[in-house]
Amino acid sequence: ELLKYYDLNDKSEEIKKWYNGYIFGGEVIYNPWSVLNYIDNHASGFMPYWINSSSNDLIKKLLLKGDNNMKLELEELIEGKSINKVIDDNIVMSEVEDSNENIWSFLLMSGYLKAVKTENVEGLLNCELKIPNKEVLIFYNNLIKKWFLETMTNQKYKLMLETLISG
Repeated sequence: ELLKYYDLNDKSEEIKKWYNGYIFGGEVIYNPWSVLNYIDNHASGFMPYWINSSSNDLIKKLLLKGDNNMKLELEELIEGKSINKVIDDNIVMSEVEDSNENIWSFLLMSGYLKAVKTENVEGLLNCELKIPNKEVLIFYNNLIKKWFLETMTNQKYKLMLETLISG
């Protein structure tokens, strides 16, 4: 109805790719903040409105300090695949950095991932996790680019030190 009112019906599939995919109360929903911002700024095109609405420093910090296995799993997610994790839906901020497994719970609860399938097995919440939409995918892609830049910077730094030492 909103798209019809603003004469944007032809954008519905693209809006779905960018801003849909969250599961709330068993229903798949769109991110209302991003949809409303797109409608208000549709002449500018599609952009990551929600992801850019606040600082993502904590998420970046958690993912950057993650081990290689976490980075491989993140790579699978970026490729459009899903990963299976045991989720703690009672996670508190003070526990997020305690383990890599807690980070997945935090990413799910904060909207950076979605659970496409959930099973309660002996009191444990097993979830199949995916990236919810294109808006969040852009965030992860930018994070990967940052990893590569930091790796290149570290390599140049090591080269400079080796060169100074060897004369």
